[in-house]
Amino acid sequence: MRPESEFNSEDLVDAFLLEPAAPEPSGEHVEQLRQRLLAEACPAAVERDLLTPVESRGAGQPTERRTWSPHRGAVTITGVAVAIALWLVVTWTGAAPETPIMKFRQVLATTGTQAWVHGQTIVTASGATGYGAADSGAASYGVAGYGARHQFETWFSPAERLAALRTETELQVTDYNLGVQFTYDRGADVFRQSAADPHHEHFGRTMVVALLSGGDLTDALPFHSVSEVQKTSIRLGEGHGIQYQFSVTWRSNPALGWLTTVIVDPENRFIQTWEEQHSHGLHVYTKFDYPADGPRDLAALGAPPLPPHLTHSAEPLN
Repeated sequence: MRPESEFNSEDLVDAFLLEPAAPEPSGEHVEQLRQRLLAEACPAAVERDLLTPVESRGAGQPTERRTWSPHRGAVTITGVAVAIALWLVVTWTGAAPETPIMKFRQVLATTGTQAWVHGQTIVTASGATGYGAADSGAASYGVAGYGARHQFETWFSPAERLAALRTETELQVTDYNLGVQFTYDRGADVFRQSAADPHHEHFGRTMVVALLSGGDLTDALPFHSVSEVQKTSIRLGEGHGIQYQFSVTWRSNPALGWLTTVIVDPENRFIQTWEEQHSHGLHVYTKFDYPADGPRDLAALGAPPLPPHLTHSAEPLN
């Protein structure tokens, strides 16, 4: 059994919302809540109903008392029940119940408040199919030619919309505000400049794309279908964490895709790890930390000075 100290407010809220044996309110209590809700929502109508239960048709005309309609009564009871349920949730939890995707977007929003996000990624390609030396997609993602294991580092500043990458073969800085990307090929000692495209990122940088898209996974992953997000509480060593999972498939070929597993620190709501298991065997694992500063140019990554014709250019080279 988990000790009391390991439970947080979210655990208690989830427990309440999932409790199947909650007692039913008495009729008297329901009526009191109905009167209270009506009084707060439309006090004039309540006062009119209480003080003038009989409607007059005019002088000399017989009066007509309001009668109870079963249909109207059923609608009223249903409306009151819904209002009471919402009122209880808002009163006891402080907000309406949230879906896992809403909470995951909140996690991305919290992560996006950090000055810099630093990721250390390990790509394991053993047993993977469809990524050969002649595969241009593999080359662009830095997988081809590295055998069973490939490691690299990434940085991202959400506020500055600035990303950096360091692999065994290249150094790269991308400025999404200017829309340009500078790359230094370490082996060929060549600089390249191109357009910044968040949808052509290296493996392990899906979170960067998600942050650039404001937490909208559908926008972050065009041409893909994204499943519902599943949220569970898991044990991590002596503590516990929050796990989010969702599947992504290509719309053109639903047999291809990957399963994403994200682990979140339950205390600060920062993303700790982002893992992707691809259907063709590729496994991508990224561990995150949040430094105060990061590299803003290729020189900070260890590259030689940028050629003068690239230093201040904001337009991609053709």
